[in-house]
Amino acid sequence: MRRKFNVTGSCNPQRHYMVKLDDRLKRIKEEYVDEGAYFVINKGRQYGETTVLNALKRYLKADYIVLLLDFQEVETASFANGAVFSQSFARKLSIAFRGIEAEGKEQLQKMLLDFRQDSPDGGLDKLFECLCSMCENSMQPIVLMIDEVDSESDNQVFIDYLAQLRGYYLKRDTMPIFHSVILAGVYNIKKWI
Repeated sequence: MRRKFNVTGSCNPQRHYMVKLDDRLKRIKEEYVDEGAYFVINKGRQYGETTVLNALKRYLKADYIVLLLDFQEVETASFANGAVFSQSFARKLSIAFRGIEAEGKEQLQKMLLDFRQDSPDGGLDKLFECLCSMCENSMQPIVLMIDEVDSESDNQVFIDYLAQLRGYYLKRDTMPIFHSVILAGVYNIKKWI
């Protein structure tokens, strides 16, 4: 297959011409992920955020369980309230485990399934209890990456979720939670985190 320039979505080095990402990925891993950072990548459309996240997921897989979600795949109805969002988020996390080869993966997936079955009306508090248990029982540190995180940026449930995510992240020395959190989008969402 002949490579071509891509201006419509994530780039694949086998199909598209692209900038070499090796140095950038190494720097992100060493300076941010290995240090357990919570950070935001934001640029305008077609600047490579999704391409970088996909490459970073592959780059980190030897040392971390990397769960990459894409909020543009979450319908607006999933943000109706905390309980609906929590179920949708747990379902998306379950899907993110596909293709990941990690010891103990099945136990983590079962925890998400149990949450979805046992807490259908559970809101964000119950979701974060599940996430803490999941991170505590993981054999490897878990990195959460969310692409298009600003898709629902004017939604209160989304803002509540980001607030809790940051709150738990700030307590990571005393309770288990994601090792690193990477949020990517078009708009600067730093005012919400």
